Amino acid sequence: MKHLQNIYVLILPLLLISCSEDGDITPDLLPDEGVSELVVSGAESGTITNNGAEFLQTISSVSGGELSAIVVTMGNIGTTETALRITVGDLGNGAGLDEKTYNYSPDPEANPILNSVYVTGTDSYLHNPDANDPATVTYTKITDDVVEGNFDINLESVDGNKINIKGSFKANGDTFRN
Repeated sequence: MKHLQNIYVLILPLLLISCSEDGDITPDLLPDEGVSELVVSGAESGTITNNGAEFLQTISSVSGGELSAIVVTMGNIGTTETALRITVGDLGNGAGLDEKTYNYSPDPEANPILNSVYVTGTDSYLHNPDANDPATVTYTKITDDVVEGNFDINLESVDGNKINIKGSFKANGDTFRN
């Protein structure tokens, strides 16, 4: 019974603050969508400017579990035609990522790590560690609720189709610290 009470304590405040009287989500409680621009060339090409941008930043300073990571998502398959997710993680860093350039490395022991995935309605593209194609993301602003930057990423599909994605983002989101 105690677990059920804990669930109510966690869920009730979310229901009270996230819904208006008619049951709709209250727009002023949601973060702005953010903006992004992607220029895709190679096997697929085009300029994408309507995907929005959001992020989640995690900073853990727990002894033995120090980690800083930022995940930026531009688009959402099902809502948009394409989606790009860029993740940078730094094991052993409990202070947060810096405003600087991070590079992809195929080395499984690399730290920090940069990982990206691009999804369309018909294909998915990832880093190919055997190709050692370059990829960078540069953070120009990092706060608790906004992350801005630019990127130049080379990815490959399972079928060997290659693309290059260049662009920029101003992502809105949240930072979680423990």
